[in-house]
Formats: sequence, structure tokens, C-alpha cells
Amino acid sequence: MLLYGSDSPADAWIDNGDGTATHTVTGLMWMRSALGQAWVGANSIGVPKVFSGPEAEKIVHHFAGYDDWRGPTINELMSIVDFGCDDQCIDKRIFPNHADSSYIANSSYISRSGFGIDYNSAGVEKKWAGFLRLVRSVSTSLLLEEKAKFHDNGDGTATDASTSLTWMRFTLGQMWNGGKGVGEPYSLTYEDAKSFRHTFAGFDDWRLPSIGELNSIVDREIESPHANSVIFNLMVVGRYLSSTLVKRTNQAYSINFGDGSIGSFGNVAGLVRLVRGEYQPSSFVSSKSHSSFDGKETKCYELRIHKSGSGSGDVLGGQDGEIFAQGRMVTLTAYLYTQLIEHVFPTSRRG
Repeated sequence: MLLYGSDSPADAWIDNGDGTATHTVTGLMWMRSALGQAWVGANSIGVPKVFSGPEAEKIVHHFAGYDDWRGPTINELMSIVDFGCDDQCIDKRIFPNHADSSYIANSSYISRSGFGIDYNSAGVEKKWAGFLRLVRSVSTSLLLEEKAKFHDNGDGTATDASTSLTWMRFTLGQMWNGGKGVGEPYSLTYEDAKSFRHTFAGFDDWRLPSIGELNSIVDREIESPHANSVIFNLMVVGRYLSSTLVKRTNQAYSINFGDGSIGSFGNVAGLVRLVRGEYQPSSFVSSKSHSSFDGKETKCYELRIHKSGSGSGDVLGGQDGEIFAQGRMVTLTAYLYTQLIEHVFPTSRRG
């Protein structure tokens, strides 16, 4: 699973020179203008159109020589957020003349109400309509949509194999008894939650999760509460604090597992679910796709690299346009990029 939730560095983007940009962290290609705007010179001109979630799912659009543009999922929209910003939480160098409003995702989910994101505040909430920024999969980013894979450790904790993070199965303040959390949870401010020290299941390194870590256990495709009901059974519904702050403030981002929303509300008290361990992605997966390198069409097949460092798969082309002969061996190296896994891979070719 791919995590996010930190600053968006300048080298995270490739300007393709045609009104599109490729996010090197996820491999997704984005239109630099919202749908309804025109890309003129190096700027977005005009006013975006408003679309509903169902309309975003059915959109058909041709731009920059591609006809496979689609509405993004909410996780894809979140992957280009600069959590920690204080105004327009998106890279305005890549998305000039960014229109202020909510941007809609293409998934309606079980509630029949889609989700959208407000890039002014990096807030996520249920939205019926909003502006639409289209995306297409180049090397794809299936890790953004990868579901948590929990292992019950039998001691009131569970480890997510997709991130290697271990979670307390109950809300802080409760007691683990009879396979469930019992009692009243604490309601803590960010400052209190950040400094809270807790020992449980033989470990004393429990901590407040980042917004990316906390979002990794959210499942917006199920009914409230939006989390695995087996692992987080009898979950206390409410707003859970993260360790990620709005820039130059003590306002922490938090997630409401009752409605799947993300927001920041000053030093307001909230619930806490502690985590321990260091994020390690389970694998990188790229699915079958067509990518254009130097004007040449190259078909790339599935490649999986496990966190152990080993990997296997078939690669038909390189980024410099060379078409590899069948059976030719290549070496690809994956790098961890802060809390993200970068999958624009340098290649060293070996015959």
C-alpha cells in the first residue's frame, strides 16, 4: 500500500510539455487543467465545469493524444495533496490557475454519495458534485487502492501486511477484554495525544499515526464505520487524530471514521488509535499498460518487487525508447521516497 501525507517536492513531477504532468511518486499522468478549462501556452484558461460523481465515472475525454482519461479515485486525488500546506494544498507550479473549490472523485461508494477534496484545506468529505481533474494510468499506481491485509496477533493488536504497521485494535482509553475494546475512550487534544506514552502487548513505542498511515486503514467502500469491522470490532465512531499538522499551526489533521472525511479543527480534542512500527510497502505492482517513450509505443507487463528486495516480471521496453529483445535481462532498482515508494525506475541493462 502506498502512503502519502507529506510535502510534495519539486522533483516529484515531470512536465510533459503538452498540458499534462506525470507524478513520479505514483506514476499517474494528470491533466494540468480542470475539465472545462483550456490549456493555452503554459496556463489554464477559463472556468471549470461542475460534474457529479456518477458523471465523473462515465467521462470520456481525448487530450494530448490520449483517450483513456478518467475521473480519479479519492485516494488518487489525495496523492497529490500537500498535507502541511496553509493555502491551496496542491503544487501550483504544476496546476497553474488552480480553481478554488472541491474536486470530485469518480467513485460513488455504498452511500451513493461520492467523495471530494478541497485543495484549499486538504479536507475530504462526501460530495455530490465538484470540479473534475482527469487522470490516466501510465505505469499505474495500484498500491493507492490496495486494501489493508490484517493479521490478528491475538493480543489486542493487528499487523497490516500491506504497510508492516501494527495497530491497537481498540481506541485509546479502552481496555482490551474478551476480544474487544471495552470502556470509555479518552478524548485528547493533539498536544496531549502526541506526548502520550503507552505500553501495551509488551511494547512501549506506540505513537500517533500520520495522516497517510491513518488513512491506510480507512475503507470508504463500506458502511460506517469506515474500517475493517473484524479487526476494529465495535469501533468507537468519531474523529481520530493524526500527527500531521497544518503548516505553521498546531492544528492536526484527523479522520472521521463515521463518514470518511478528513479535516483539521484546531486544538480540538479527538479520539486516538495508536500505531507502532515503520512503514514498509508490501510490493510495487504495475499492471499492463501502454506508455509512450520518445514517441514510441511500449507495452509494459506486470512487475512485482517485494519489500525483501527480490522481484520478478516481464519488461518489454525501457524509458529511453529502446525495445528489449525477448529474454533480455534488465535490472531495476526501487527507492523508498520519504513515506512513499517511487516507481520511476532507473535501469541498468544486462545481456
